[in-house]
Amino acid sequence: MQEKQGTLLLWDLETEIDQPFQNENIVLWRAYALNSEISIPQLIEDNREEYRQRFTGWVYETGLTHINGKPVLELLQIRPGFSYWWMTSFVEMQHYSNDSEIYNVFRLIALAEVIASFNRIEKIRFVTDRNPGLISVISEYAQKKGISFEVDVRCNGNKTTIGFIEKIKNNLPSGVAALFFLGKYILQRFVAGIRVERKQASGSDFSFFGYLLNLPSEAGREGRFNSIFWTGLVDKLEKSKAKVSWFHFWIHSDAPGSIGLKQVTKKLGGFKNTTGHLHQLINSQLGARTIFSVVKDYCKIRAKYKIIKNLKKGFEIKNCGFNFWVLFEKEFVNDFKGIRA
Repeated sequence: MQEKQGTLLLWDLETEIDQPFQNENIVLWRAYALNSEISIPQLIEDNREEYRQRFTGWVYETGLTHINGKPVLELLQIRPGFSYWWMTSFVEMQHYSNDSEIYNVFRLIALAEVIASFNRIEKIRFVTDRNPGLISVISEYAQKKGISFEVDVRCNGNKTTIGFIEKIKNNLPSGVAALFFLGKYILQRFVAGIRVERKQASGSDFSFFGYLLNLPSEAGREGRFNSIFWTGLVDKLEKSKAKVSWFHFWIHSDAPGSIGLKQVTKKLGGFKNTTGHLHQLINSQLGARTIFSVVKDYCKIRAKYKIIKNLKKGFEIKNCGFNFWVLFEKEFVNDFKGIRA
């Protein structure tokens, strides 16, 4: 146990620590220590394997949580053998997006260990410029532990301008936003001239499914498929004379080298010189029956959100003490009611 006690200062800014605070127990939320401060990023780096195991174990165990006598996995089953639980952002653990809260969970695991290493913490002072959800999580923890909590929110000077259309989209009810997205998706296909296409893929030795974000510039020049993702596998399969079905799902991307839906259709139509290789665009399978099925599944998924809300009370990692529900609530709403659903 450390002998330090009193106030714990959580410094979540990129600026230097204010002079009046320099005698407190300083914890750097997003920076590495230069002096005697405790660095949360350093703790995560030093204990990354342990924290990763705790996090993934928690995600798995959450799916087995029983509600009304049945595990969440079973309650979220859309059809036999398919549970929507595995499709949620929380389970996919996508840490690439700017609004991912996974790293904050790791930070809070580290913070819980820092607090436990002190004899006594009387106050937590949190100086930050963002994330009201994180403030709420720490505030609830402090209240539960009988620790005084003070927050100092400062403007970082970087104002993000949101356009009028974007403001409307952000304020649409989740159901309206979901239907708007579906309508836009259908219209996009219509404008691109995509016809409903059903090719027989039976008899294939291998089938591959993947996102089609971009293709190398040489792809399709000689009527052969080439991929940045699959790299040399394509050539090996061609040489083996195996029958292969490639199922591509195109999604919009602003990344350099990405191509539009019209271009994708033309590219795939040009892959004819590889015998035994069949290329299909999953986006082209959107017939009336599929649309009806999508809307039907959306209604099922939306109705199951009340099951997810029951996870709120126990949404925490063992021996951590923080309840993470507020951090993931928006993602769950989007997964079960919004565009992702």
